[in-house]
Amino acid sequence: MFPAVAADQGEVKLLAGPALANGRYVAGVAITMPAGSHTYWKMPGDAGVPPVFSFAGSRNLRDAKVDFPPPRRISEAGLDAFGYLNRVVLPLEVTPADPAQPADLHVDLAYAVCNTICIPAHATATLSLQPGTAGPDAPAVAAALASVPSPATPSERADLAIMPDPGAAKPTWTLAWRGGDAPEDIFADAPDGYYFATRKIGPATWTLVADQVPDTRPWPAAVTLTLARATHSLTVSETLDTASATR
Repeated sequence: MFPAVAADQGEVKLLAGPALANGRYVAGVAITMPAGSHTYWKMPGDAGVPPVFSFAGSRNLRDAKVDFPPPRRISEAGLDAFGYLNRVVLPLEVTPADPAQPADLHVDLAYAVCNTICIPAHATATLSLQPGTAGPDAPAVAAALASVPSPATPSERADLAIMPDPGAAKPTWTLAWRGGDAPEDIFADAPDGYYFATRKIGPATWTLVADQVPDTRPWPAAVTLTLARATHSLTVSETLDTASATR
């Protein structure tokens, strides 16, 4: 592993995860930042930039998929950013071209480290993954993978009411959780050109506002909601339009 971030911006490492029996690997990208600093989720919120990954230069690699644990809401000069404080491990699902051979993973990462100011950062790291072998960091990678939200089951989906607010200035919905183990927060992710802001307005209740939509063909819009909980976070995928109402 070769972290390539200046000391005042933190460190990036690749971690070998648990060995899998199907010829695939789990790894992790560990981003460690100075105390009190944060970096961004895949949808950074009102401000910020998401991390950008490249795996060019890897050997024996068919595919590498980055997974994201649920973020937290971070205040930036009155704006809501979504991200991770101090340290995060982002799991990687790695598929080698030849499962019988080692996979040499190379990641090039562009991201931001923010405290009182935001600093663009860049790092490269490498890791050789051996068939059937787990590294010493496997427990940390396994814990990060377990924290990644899973798609809601039909019964879990039925616990979330999504109701339009026809009187709002912008397309707005109310999100109300009607079951047990309510989310601590809800975050929205949508295709390029969209930005859906969420705000908690009461116990287990949020607003979802379409703050930004494309100029052409804005509706319907595919939105993924991440319901962040201490354990077993969920995702709910919905197609919304300005007249939509679901359960």
